[in-house]
This record gives sequence, structure tokens and C-alpha cells, in this order.
Amino acid sequence: MLVPGYAASRPTERQAAWLDAVATSFREETYAGGMPSVLKAIANEVHHLRDVANDVRRYARTRLRTRQPQPASSPPGLPPILYKYVGAKPHHLAILRDLRIRFTQPDELNDPFDCIPGITPPRDVARFVDDTFARNQAEIQRRGIAPGQVAAARAEMIASYTNNPRDLVRRCFTIVRRNMNELGVLSLSTRNDNMALWAHYAETHRGFVIGLRTSGEPLMKRPGEVAGEGEVLRVVYDAGRPIVPCDPLVLPSDLLVRKERPWSYEEEWRVVRRLAACDHSLPPPPASPNVFLCDVDPATFVRVDIGMDAERATIDAIRAAAAPGSRLHHVEVFQAQMDAGRTRIEFERIP
Repeated sequence: MLVPGYAASRPTERQAAWLDAVATSFREETYAGGMPSVLKAIANEVHHLRDVANDVRRYARTRLRTRQPQPASSPPGLPPILYKYVGAKPHHLAILRDLRIRFTQPDELNDPFDCIPGITPPRDVARFVDDTFARNQAEIQRRGIAPGQVAAARAEMIASYTNNPRDLVRRCFTIVRRNMNELGVLSLSTRNDNMALWAHYAETHRGFVIGLRTSGEPLMKRPGEVAGEGEVLRVVYDAGRPIVPCDPLVLPSDLLVRKERPWSYEEEWRVVRRLAACDHSLPPPPASPNVFLCDVDPATFVRVDIGMDAERATIDAIRAAAAPGSRLHHVEVFQAQMDAGRTRIEFERIP
């Protein structure tokens, strides 16, 4: 989603409000280390989470929120059609019926590490804590906190983070993860004949694959979206997961389009946008977050490939969605077949 090299500009009122809301959520985090109440109150105001908030807020300001929309141009190598593998459940068939498609929160993706960096503790805990207090000196003075209380809080924090650095890492990780889940991902592939994807994402050939035109809505930037949002970008496959220190917390600008190399068989492109910019929010299934959907222009649909083991009800529902007189009357429908001579999939058009 994020393209390196963009300079920050003055945020709009809407963007600034979003940033303030995010920063406020960081400041509301509590310190659960068992300090005396007065020290806990001090720590709540001056400990590392405020700095994490500032660092992530700065990242958001320069990377996510502050660049004004620019005319979108297709990235190099962008195919004219990309493919979405889905199962055969009612909500999958509803994509064709309702012309809506899901943008999925990172926590709901099948790779739990997707979009979330690894975080390492600070190299020098004492300096980390001292920097925290120094950056919050004005707030300490405003609240009239006595030097002795500050010294006690400093010593408590150094001891806590030295004895249990994983706790600090977990806190930073939780903040990053929660706020990354304000974004939604639409994952697509360059091919409709990838047998591993048919097995993993299309219910072992019982589902179907939707061919989407990359120049159509919602695979394009919308009014008000900033650089990187709403654009179709190629996923880059690296040897390892991005790792960042929590001091300073600097998130890679291409974090949302990087995955580890074992996932390269997916040949993925993706569109990332803020969930708040999606068109619909549906009540969540049991024990799941809300489902966010974007409307799909009928002209964006190009073809549907039905799995070779699809049930008759699935085939009939797809044919009905693309029937003459429907909004998808122009969509070509095919069914996958096993190639009798080679290990590959062929497609036979269904009239």
C-alpha cells in the first residue's frame, strides 16, 4: 500500500482528526506493572507508550495520511486482469449477487504475520527511559510532579523493562497490530490456474475464481484517498519478516505489501484502503470482527471460473448471476477441467 519517497505535507482537518484519535488511543493504554498508584499515574503519562504513539503518529503523518491525492498511474507490470479465489459459501456467491467484495483486516488474513512487523527491545533500556522522560518534560512540569516521584518512576521503569523486555515488546506489538487493523486488504493473484490457490482458497476446487479488471472500481483510487491507498500494488517477497526496533519505532514504508518468500507461489497483488472508506460494514459473524465491503462496478467483472468439483447449486447460482438481462450479463463463465495429458487446469466455457 505504501510507496516510499513521498514527502509529508500539511494534513487536512479530517486527516488530523484521524491522527489525534489514534494518538489518543495510544495514550489511554495503562501500565499494569503493579507500581504504587502514584507511580502508575506518572507512568501512564510518561512511559514508553506515549513515545510509541508519537512514533506511529509520525509514521502515519508522513506515510499514510498527509499526501494529497495524485493522479494514479499503473505500476509496472500490472496485468489487465487479476483473480480473486473464493469458496462456495453463500457469502462468496453474494459477491456476484450484490456486487460487493470484502477488504479484510490483517488479523483475519491466513498469515498471522501479514502486515505486522517483528519488534525488538531497545538496546539501552536506561537511555530509552531517559529519552522518554526528556520528551515528556513539559507534561511532567505541567502536572507538578515532584522530582522524587519522577526518579522513583524512572527507576521502576528501568527495572521493569530490564527484567522483562518482552513485556515492552508485547505492548508495542499490540499497539501496532491494533492500528494496522484499521486497514483492509483485498488480495488478488495474477493467475486463475494456480492449483495451490485452488486448493487453499477455493475449497479444493469446489469454489470459483473471479477475474477483475484492474482499471475498475474498487481496484482504483477513490476521491480523498492518499498515496498508496486504493492502488493495486505488487506484493514483494523477502527472505524474512520486517523487523523494527521499538526505539525508535520506524515502520517500513512498504510494510503492507511485503511477505516472506514461502508465500511467493501466490503471485499476489493487493489493494489496501482504510476500513472507514469502505462502502458497507456488516454485523460480524460469531467471535469475528465486522466485515467491510466495497461496491464493485459491474464492468470490473470480466470472467468467472468455476472449480472442477463445484456442486450443481454453485454452478447454477453463478450462471444465474451472469444470465442475460442481469448486471453481469457480459461476464464469461468457464469451468475448470483436468488436462488429460499434463498436470494443469484447462477451462471450458459454459454457454
